[in-house]
Parts: sequence; structure tokens; C-alpha cells
Amino acid sequence: MAYGVPIRVPMVDVHTISAGGGSIARVDQAGMLRVGPDSSGSSPGPICFGRGGQYPTITDANIVLGRLDSSSINGADTRPPVEQVAAVLGQCIGTPLGLSNVEAAAAVVQVATNDMAGAINLVSVARGHDPRDFALFAFGGAGPLHAVALARELGIPKVIIPPFPGVTSAIGSILADVRHDLVQTINRPVSEVDEEKMTSILRQQGVEGRRFVLNQNLLLKEVVVEHSADFLYDGQSHVLQISLTGERFSCSEAIAAFKKSYTQRFSIDLSDMRLILVNLRTTVIGKRDRVDVSIIAPKSDQQKERCVSTHITKSYFEGSWIKTNVYYRDALISNNTYIGPAIIKQVDTTIYIDSKSNFNIDEFGNIIITVKL
Repeated sequence: MAYGVPIRVPMVDVHTISAGGGSIARVDQAGMLRVGPDSSGSSPGPICFGRGGQYPTITDANIVLGRLDSSSINGADTRPPVEQVAAVLGQCIGTPLGLSNVEAAAAVVQVATNDMAGAINLVSVARGHDPRDFALFAFGGAGPLHAVALARELGIPKVIIPPFPGVTSAIGSILADVRHDLVQTINRPVSEVDEEKMTSILRQQGVEGRRFVLNQNLLLKEVVVEHSADFLYDGQSHVLQISLTGERFSCSEAIAAFKKSYTQRFSIDLSDMRLILVNLRTTVIGKRDRVDVSIIAPKSDQQKERCVSTHITKSYFEGSWIKTNVYYRDALISNNTYIGPAIIKQVDTTIYIDSKSNFNIDEFGNIIITVKL
């Protein structure tokens, strides 16, 4: 909605918040701890990157809490000692709030978790969905680091972490079907539209969409063309999208389909009102061959030795330091149950699992974390 005018374009409904690893933590004028929206970015980046960053971030907080290894951060330059990072957190956050350096770091992570929980509530509870009925899918470079705490905050019992969470979007772009959407605005009463002209528009959109998809020079199994139309009753502002059969536009068929869908959705018959054809839509999908995901599954016990932790470190959880096993993800074996606390390292992310959770590896290489609420 821009300037009070609805803009109807196809898009993915994504809600985002400022809770990335570089989000800067600060105490505002009201004495409240805030995380984001300002970010240190990648340059200078968090303090722990050693590039001149001066403000504490979520990444710095995780370093101080022992959940990230300061010696193995990708892209970091000369790394300052953890004590130096903790001192800045204490100065900027701890002193104004009366907290120790470690307590300040824990508070930063908690506020970031609360912000993320609020965003999930916006797209779940506010729409009538209970988060406890779902699993939390964690991806991105920092998502798996906070996933268990976020699931606990929302009462979600399971967390799923794919094999390569840091490059999930890139993998999706490589494996997903190719899609191209075309829209032609009509905005005329259905009784006044020319069926032949509407059919011509749909056919032209189909030709243009197929040309675009095929010009991507990708290996495609088939190309599928789907047509639909947006309708509304005169005076209304929200449209209802109706699928069309074939590429020939029929007013009578479209009206009948719209009235049926409208009655099912709103339980009211407004057929005496004038019906407006708002848009003609064409979606062209280039379907790819499905990839066998078993190629990224973990090796069997016969192929690899049973996984043991590489070493034991300490992490801060619920007010105390606890011994924490450290694993490399590519050494984890399916059908084993591992007990938290644990830190799992891999090239594209770090996963933190607290002492109230356990995890195992499924046949596709996903880490399945059971959160004990």
C-alpha cells in the first residue's frame, strides 16, 4: 500500500527484523536495551572481527558467552582477545544497566531472541496458528546459533537445521523451478470485456513467459503455463484470484468460478453487485528434475567411526558456565542421539544446543533438535 493505493504484484510474504550478527546493541535514552536496527555490517563489522569496530553486536555477545569460537570466525582479521570484547560490552551495556560483562552479553542475546520471537508471532499467532504445532526451520549463517533459544521462547518442540544452512538460499536458487509472472491490468466490468481480446492477452503472456524461461538456458524437464484472473465486486478493494482453465477466457466460466469461491470464503452471495475484472495473470514455470537429496546424507557407521566430541569448552547458559561438547558436523552419525549442551561447527554456520535439549541426524543429513520445554 503506497499513498493509500493498493499495489497488487506477486511476491513472497516475508517479514524481517534487524537481528543479524552485526546488529549493534545499545542502551537508549530511556535506559532500555535495544538491538538493531543499526548494524556494523561487514566493514568494520563486529568488534571481534578486528577491523576497527567499536560498538558491541550480537556476534560479540555470542563470543563472550562461549558460543562462538573467536579463533575461527570466517573473514575476521586480527582478532582481539575475548576479554577486550567483553570489556566493551561491559562499558556500553553492562555499566548503564548494572550488569557484569557476561550478563550484558546474555542480555543482548535475550533481547535479540525476544525480537525474533515477536516477528514469528506476527506471522503465526496473529494469524491463528499456534507455534507449538510446528517445527522451527533454522537457516542462514546465524540462525542455527539462536534457533534453540528461540524455539524455547515460543514453545516450539522441534528445530530442524538443514545440512548447509548458511547457503540455503543459494542452494534453493540452483535447485528450484524457474518461475516468471506476467500481469496485465484490465480494470473493467466483466460485462464490458471482449472475450477474444482477453484470450489474446493470455496467449501473448504465455508466449512471452515461455520465451523468458527458455532463454535462461537451464536444463528443464517441462514448461508449464498457468492462467488466472483477479476479480472484485465494484466498490471493494481486495481482489480474489481465480484460476482459469486453458488460455481461452470465458466470462461465464470466470463469473461462475468467482461466485463459488467468494461464497465459500465469505459465506455471502453478492451476485447482484457489478463484477470487475482487475487483472489477467500468467505464470510460467520451468520445472527441473528433482535432485536426490540422499547425496548429502551422512555416512553410515560402517563407513565412519562413531562420532565423539573434538574437545570440551565452556558456554554460558541460564546464569552459569557449563561444560559443552564441541563437534564437527561432517563427523556426526545418523541414528545417534546426542545430549546437549553442544556446539556444532561447520564451514557456513555454528549451532548452539543448550543443556535442556538433545539432537540426532535424520537420513537426509538434517539435524533434528528436541527442545525440552
